[in-house]
Amino acid sequence: MEENSVLNEKKEVTTKQTKKQLFYEILRFLLVGGLATLVDFVISYLLEGILPKWNLGSWSISGAVAASVGFTISLFLNYFLSVIFVYKHKKDENEGKSIRDFWVFVLISVIVLAFQLLFIFLVNDIVFVKLLSWDTLIISSFNLTWGYAIAKIIATLIGLVVNYIGRKIFIFK
Repeated sequence: MEENSVLNEKKEVTTKQTKKQLFYEILRFLLVGGLATLVDFVISYLLEGILPKWNLGSWSISGAVAASVGFTISLFLNYFLSVIFVYKHKKDENEGKSIRDFWVFVLISVIVLAFQLLFIFLVNDIVFVKLLSWDTLIISSFNLTWGYAIAKIIATLIGLVVNYIGRKIFIFK
């Protein structure tokens, strides 16, 4: 009986993640997230350039389609690389590989995306444009303003933290 408890304690010690392992996991998470973001942007911009321009009032349907396709492809890439590369230190080798885990991964990503869109709208459109009347362009050919850039950076940083913690808690324990 005593031998089993010693074995269980040793197993628990070996499954705990060290600070060094956690650091490298976060570094891999950032690399994979950066690659997925790059893929998202490239696909979105390429599709935006080749799709016929469809508008519904002031809303660009072709832009929404391009962004959705870019997001979806980068989501699959991010999931695949997270399972095989990012979360190497997990209790069970099959964690993250089930259909349920995939859908939790998608749900976390969609929640973060919705938060980012809302945050960008609130910070850029409400704070910078309406309250401060400051919609100064950074790059005129892309119609990129300071308010949008600042909001996007903050939303992305918050999204990184929420994505990592959500995936770590709900999928890759």
